[in-house]
Amino acid sequence: MNKSLGIAGSISALVGIPALLALTSSAPEAKDPTPGALTVSVSTDTTRIRVEAPGTAPEEETTSLLASEDGKDTAIVTSEPETSCAEVTKLYLSATEVATTSWCLSVTSLPSHGTVAGTMTGAGEGDRTKLALKVQRRAAFTPLFRTWPFWVLVCGLLVALLSTSMLALLWTGIAGTRLRLLVALNASRPVAERVDGVAAWVQQRRAKSATAAELVDPVSKAVQNGPKKAADARADLTQLLEEPESALPDVELVTAAQREARRTDHQMADFYTVDGTEAVHPALVMADAIKTLAEYYKYLDDLEKEAQSLPGNPHPRKLQVARFVLSRVRTLDDLKALKDALGEAREALDDARANSNMDKVGLQGLRSAETGLDVDSSLPPAAWLFAALGLAALTALAIAVTLAFAAVTVYVAGYDANPTFGSWQDGFKLFSSAVASGVAATVLGLLAPWRPGTAFATD
Repeated sequence: MNKSLGIAGSISALVGIPALLALTSSAPEAKDPTPGALTVSVSTDTTRIRVEAPGTAPEEETTSLLASEDGKDTAIVTSEPETSCAEVTKLYLSATEVATTSWCLSVTSLPSHGTVAGTMTGAGEGDRTKLALKVQRRAAFTPLFRTWPFWVLVCGLLVALLSTSMLALLWTGIAGTRLRLLVALNASRPVAERVDGVAAWVQQRRAKSATAAELVDPVSKAVQNGPKKAADARADLTQLLEEPESALPDVELVTAAQREARRTDHQMADFYTVDGTEAVHPALVMADAIKTLAEYYKYLDDLEKEAQSLPGNPHPRKLQVARFVLSRVRTLDDLKALKDALGEAREALDDARANSNMDKVGLQGLRSAETGLDVDSSLPPAAWLFAALGLAALTALAIAVTLAFAAVTVYVAGYDANPTFGSWQDGFKLFSSAVASGVAATVLGLLAPWRPGTAFATD
């Protein structure tokens, strides 16, 4: 019996040892996939990706889930035949010595914006790739109604233009209020500090289509600085009239100058004409006239002294006429007549002393009571029309270039730099960038010379 047990044990050992060896021997380990990463940015809800990766491509119809970090957004990536990606640009993971194959991956059901990520592993047991795929989607930027970023940018630029135009309208209201305030404050001042006739002058200018914005500056200058400047001009005129060396004849012009020097009130006409041009104050005009009168008076005395020194003491009639004209000088126009009379007296005296060797007293030093302005002949209207059309074309071109540069700048800063553009916050950033682009100020600056009432010609 013991012998039988020994034989059975030997048979069991012979049978069990190979099985045990088979169980305990280590099987060959599978090689880990080569990791790879790829990030793709798109602007549609579906896309195809063609990537060159080590190892065998995933089997057709192999699917994987892509998800956002918070798990709220998902997409599906599916392996498709290589022929499906024949027209898709090939991407490369990295340089490698391992044989590569082209993967054709179709990504569908992408969210409207944001990032989804997941993995797709190649087929086989040998060299293969475990691709970490990240897909970023943003709203498309094309001039279509369903691609709203473009219209956000356009609306932002339009709002910038409209808002600045509204500021221009606001400025008109502000100018009107300032103008009324200046008139009211001026009316409440004492006579020596008040400018009379301001309200009437404003009404006259408004009747000639002048805007409140155009009237604020002249009215402000007149009522705030006019009385002080007028007082200084009258003080200078008084000093001129009282100078001992200023020998003046007793004529109406001198009396008028004395009245102006004593005047304490102020009129809007003293500072601005009805046409809106700045006027020369009467005190300054009178001072210049008095200086001219003094020179003419002295010149007449010199002519009379010259006549008395000639042999026979001739006294030409023209000299008497000049003295008469002097006695009738009342206005600036009378000074012009006096100058002409003095010229004729000079000629008559020259005739009387034709044989004399005495020096002549010339008129070269006489002051003129009037000033002239040389005006060049202007171009015909047709030439100005063509010039205006050319400038209008240049203005339109400058505006188009300005808008184009502004749009590109906002696009690059607010849209292109954000691969996941699509939220309302992104839209607001794009909109606010367009509004704050400064294009409105540039465009309105280019249009400023074309506003009604502005001069087209240069000074």
